[in-house]
Amino acid sequence: MADIKKLKIPELKKHLKEYDQGELIKLVADLYRQNHHIQSYLSVKFLGGETIQDLYENAR
Repeated sequence: MADIKKLKIPELKKHLKEYDQGELIKLVADLYRQNHHIQSYLSVKFLGGETIQDLYENAR
């Protein structure tokens, strides 16, 4: 079985620089809808401490 080629960070940054703000917002929103880990990460990033406590409680 062949390895899937993964995008390296410099390549990712190059592609992201080509997107306008609306496209970036759509991309992040799509990722948010599709991945529980991204939902948790962005919730902590933007909502802070209260979300950390909620995540801790849910993990217990």
